[in-house]
Amino acid sequence: MATATGKIVAVNGNMITVAFTGAVAQNEVGYAVLGDKRLMAEIVRVRGSRCDMQVFDAKQFIDALFE
Repeated sequence: MATATGKIVAVNGNMITVAFTGAVAQNEVGYAVLGDKRLMAEIVRVRGSRCDMQVFDAKQFIDALFE
């Protein structure tokens, strides 16, 4: 299994935009890592080397942003 890595470049509620390297596909599940938290998210759109991901646990994600 190949691993893609990226950096969060935008946040809008529970949606994040990630600039990535490697290969990703729509509907894949990935993880947003913020500090020691690992939050599950689904890729909902891919545009070139950026993708939009929907974080499943929005409250945990927002709390992690402000720690």
